Amino acid sequence: MDRHMSYLWQGWVCSRVESLVWQYDISALMAKQIEKQTGSKPFQVSVQQGKEPSHFLELFSGAMIVHKTFAKAKNIHESKDDEHLMLVYDGLYAIAGTCASRAYCIQVETSALSLNSNTCFLLFSSQALFLWFGHWTDLQEREIARHVAECHRGDAEILVIHERQEPREFWERLGKESGHMCPSFVKE
Repeated sequence: MDRHMSYLWQGWVCSRVESLVWQYDISALMAKQIEKQTGSKPFQVSVQQGKEPSHFLELFSGAMIVHKTFAKAKNIHESKDDEHLMLVYDGLYAIAGTCASRAYCIQVETSALSLNSNTCFLLFSSQALFLWFGHWTDLQEREIARHVAECHRGDAEILVIHERQEPREFWERLGKESGHMCPSFVKE
């Protein structure tokens, strides 16, 4: 008999009430639907943001994306490559993860102050997907970031940007350069 799993992922801003509603009402309905379709009761797993087990992250193959709010997906369009609908995102996302199959993006404030020299970021725009490499990121982190960018590019061009070599379009999209400083570049 096949075994099935049902995951309940809870974001950092999920209230206790929302969590209980999802856990006891919605996930119970989903479990019944899975049982009806498959003939076996699914094993239910609760997952908290920041504590995702590797087997959960691997389900997304590096394409998991966490939005600050549900409304951050800008619009939907048909992808030329696929037959399914694809979301077009807006904003700045930090890339995290220890390998490509377990990588994910977390939305941060779209501001120069959010940039960190130890991290890679994706900045979505209507024309392109900016992939920003912080000065102190290593080759492995950059390869993981490239994989994540490929997962989310859609029809957009990926523009790789290294810290301190940002084009004007990047700062225009991000909203001013002021505020971002890596201590190693600050003149004494």
